[in-house]
This record gives sequence, C-alpha cells and structure tokens, in this order.
Amino acid sequence: MQTRSHVPEHHDRIVSTLVRGLSDTVGAAAAIVLAARFLEAEEADVLWDARLAERWIGRYESLDGDPEADLDRLAIIGKCGDDWFVAIVIVDGEGHPDGLIGRRSFSDFSEARRAFNEAR
Repeated sequence: MQTRSHVPEHHDRIVSTLVRGLSDTVGAAAAIVLAARFLEAEEADVLWDARLAERWIGRYESLDGDPEADLDRLAIIGKCGDDWFVAIVIVDGEGHPDGLIGRRSFSDFSEARRAFNEAR
C-alpha cells in the first residue's frame, strides 16, 4: 500500500477566519455555533483539506451497484483544531471527497498514526 503525503491547508486559520467573518454579521456567540454547523455539514471536505497523509485501502462499491461509479476508500490522517484524526473517506476518480465513512479523534499523534496504519 502506498501512502502519500499532503501539504494541508491551515485548518485553524480557516476556522478562525470563518468565525471572524460570521461575527461581523451575527455576533461572536452565534458565529461559533454557525461555524461548527458549517464544519459538520462539510466534514468530509474539511477533513480532506486538513489531511497530512492519505493511504488507499480499497475500492468502494456503492450501495446502488452503479458500475460507472469510480470510487475508492482512503484512510487519511491529519490535525483538526487540537486533535489528531484518522478518517475513512470515499473519493471519486478525480480525487475529490464524496463522503465520509467514519472518523476517530486522538490527542496523541502516535495513537493516530497507529490507527492510520491499521485502517482497513
């Protein structure tokens, strides 16, 4: 299996910019809530952009059995806020995230790295 490294976007800067921009419109307290909801709705894309490395773990067969779908399962590792994460992402043939199967958070990089290496 091949692991590819990725230079991540600066996730913390993106989040703080989002909160700052929303604060001007809706106030600081509401901005934090709205930013959290946005990140939750766009979780696959946010984690994909925050990844440090990715590893192909297999093809993804869609539930509708569409033979035209060119989807793969990739394990990704990265840092989001103060936590490290490992996630399984469904990626289309052009390398864009299509969905998220699961995500685990870790306070320690070595634990996250072990989970990344063991992801199936």
